[in-house]
Amino acid sequence: MNTFTQTYLAIRIVFGSPRRMAWFFMLAVFIFGSLVWLPVKTIPGNDVAFQLSIMTPTNYLLFVSLSFLTSLSVMMQFHLFRQNRKTRNAASAAYAGASGTSALVASVFGAVTCSSCAVALFGFLGTGVAFTMIQYRNAIVLVAIASLVAVLAVTARRIVNECDACRV
Repeated sequence: MNTFTQTYLAIRIVFGSPRRMAWFFMLAVFIFGSLVWLPVKTIPGNDVAFQLSIMTPTNYLLFVSLSFLTSLSVMMQFHLFRQNRKTRNAASAAYAGASGTSALVASVFGAVTCSSCAVALFGFLGTGVAFTMIQYRNAIVLVAIASLVAVLAVTARRIVNECDACRV
């Protein structure tokens, strides 16, 4: 079975109930709001209206994409965690938690698409790091999206029980 088929089947399994679909959308809205709110909170004099006005359509597209991919990854990891909790497989449950955390970290790095977001998120590392991230933001965002897609593919393989490496 190819990766796209595995992912499609895994998504159908994960969203087997309407409640999970509702949680998915609520989580996506929360993640999008967090990506917008963080620079508002950390940059003095910034407000939501100004932050939304300086974002380009590309920023909106990338933020929505990152929000949906991260939300999907978290929902898939939650499904695995619940499934593994029933079978008492602690190692697999820990893997699901670590994989979900890596998806969230990839989403945060994907927020570099917005210059004020990059300064707000990574300013504590120093001005040089923030400006370097702004300079290479397109490559960083592509790597973040690629890592989210990779996490989704591996998680989908685990959900449909076709993971040869871990046999979970």
